[in-house]
Amino acid sequence: MPQPKPKMKIGSTIAVTMAAASVMSMARLGSPSPRKMKEQQDRTGQRLLDVLDIHFYPQQNNVYGGGVGGLDRATAKLRIRSTRALWDPTYIDESWIGEPVALLPRMRKLINDNYPGTGLSIGEWSFGGEGHMSGGLATAIALGRFGTEGVTAAFYWTAPPANSPTFWAFRAFRNFDGNGGTFLDNSVETRSSADAVSVFSSTNAGDSELVSVFVNTDPAKSFSAPLTMKNCGPLSKVRTYVFDGSPTGFRAGRPTGDTPATVIGLPPYSVVVVKASMR
Repeated sequence: MPQPKPKMKIGSTIAVTMAAASVMSMARLGSPSPRKMKEQQDRTGQRLLDVLDIHFYPQQNNVYGGGVGGLDRATAKLRIRSTRALWDPTYIDESWIGEPVALLPRMRKLINDNYPGTGLSIGEWSFGGEGHMSGGLATAIALGRFGTEGVTAAFYWTAPPANSPTFWAFRAFRNFDGNGGTFLDNSVETRSSADAVSVFSSTNAGDSELVSVFVNTDPAKSFSAPLTMKNCGPLSKVRTYVFDGSPTGFRAGRPTGDTPATVIGLPPYSVVVVKASMR
């Protein structure tokens, strides 16, 4: 079932900021500080912590690199793999960390165990390679994971260069069609059968519209992705928008219309946004 995105509280907020290594140490120790805040709230009725803020940069050699990082093939592949540190408990971080990070579920568990109801903010983050397609793909995956994992807010460091792949990765979720088209309010569970393809889907409040973002991280292989819907109405008015590295950004793909089995073409190293109505 669609799950609404959390809304950020406005008001007096205490943000506790830490880097990834400190996050892991805090999680191992059980983090008494948020628990003490919860105990104080129980005594006084006053919430002390609205949002827990953390910073995250990939620690693998030359992946972030101050926003540029290495652009060779091996580093590009590593940059994309490193996004798994955000969510995948089976991914062994390929840096000095040398163990699973699973940052977002780890922090969500810490919050739920110690101070439920606290928001989670990523106050600084970047996967580097801003001018390279690997940086754009990594950014698109990160943005999608922030949504599926219930992040309250995330702030990119600092700003992607205009018309760079990272710039257009943000546009995949905000104004992909040049007419204000955006990722919608409710996150929908979506799965891909191809390891090289990530997909993130959303619907509006009335479940009448669907927007999905497909990310093909294979630099050489195209995919044909059948879009199969469960527990949703059939699709109509299907439109696609394709970004494959051009500085001019997204181009309109061939409309698929009202076909019962909608197949989405994914070029190599691309981000494809699908917009459709659900009947």
